[in-house]
Amino acid sequence: MIYRFRGKGRSQIEDSDEWPPEVHAALLKYLEKSGRLATMDADSPLWIATPNRTGGGLPIDPWRCLTGPSVYDRFVRICEAAGIEKAKRCVHSFRHFSAKSRYEAGEDIVSISKHLRHRSLGVTTLYMQALTSAEDQGSRLLAARFHDL
Repeated sequence: MIYRFRGKGRSQIEDSDEWPPEVHAALLKYLEKSGRLATMDADSPLWIATPNRTGGGLPIDPWRCLTGPSVYDRFVRICEAAGIEKAKRCVHSFRHFSAKSRYEAGEDIVSISKHLRHRSLGVTTLYMQALTSAEDQGSRLLAARFHDL
């Protein structure tokens, strides 16, 4: 299954990728349980913004894409529930954890670079050196916290 998305960072370019059948099945189940599947079309956003926990923010709108602040709000809630200290929270750590997990599973650096959408293999090499060094305590802490999920 091919999906389309807008890239992160400065470029915000439209991109596409493929996901495994298991991911597609899980997403269809999520959309069905949320009540959104029956009303969606090809241009509907998969993830939508929801009100934040402080009561402010926007009401649920099935046509509005998920936003950075909405992702961060959910991230903070999950971290608080998991007991992760405020100083050790970073949404970008999920990207780090994904890249490191791929590398440790044996995926080659070129494929990881493509997955991360890095413009340069050199950037990915530096990224992986930092993530796989003994100094990456943050990744180990996250792995310990989320290994049962």
